[in-house]
Amino acid sequence: MQLSAELQELVQSLSHTTAFLARVERGERREVEHALGERARAMDAIRCWITAEPEAARTVSAELAVQLAREFETGRQILLRLTLAREVMRSDRMALDRELQVLNGLRRLCAKPSGSLSCRG
Repeated sequence: MQLSAELQELVQSLSHTTAFLARVERGERREVEHALGERARAMDAIRCWITAEPEAARTVSAELAVQLAREFETGRQILLRLTLAREVMRSDRMALDRELQVLNGLRRLCAKPSGSLSCRG
């Protein structure tokens, strides 16, 4: 069964946004957010088209289901990689913060006396 031109365009849009997301997944945060937004809009447009199907008396084909399953799985894998990368960055950030605290503590211990007396002893 051949997909309608409108549906082909919607699926192609999802495919392009998924591919774009795959290319920018390690890029700038704004690019990733933009790609995620575009992909969400493409998925919503397909959802709206499918929801309207019973009213339009058209059937959703197995071909569409296979294409969408493939796109959704690719997107799921990308989102999993993004989630893992975010957790690695969060862990790295925490380690750097701890190291910075140690360095600041050592710097204070090794600082030369100011030459003035303190009333605190």
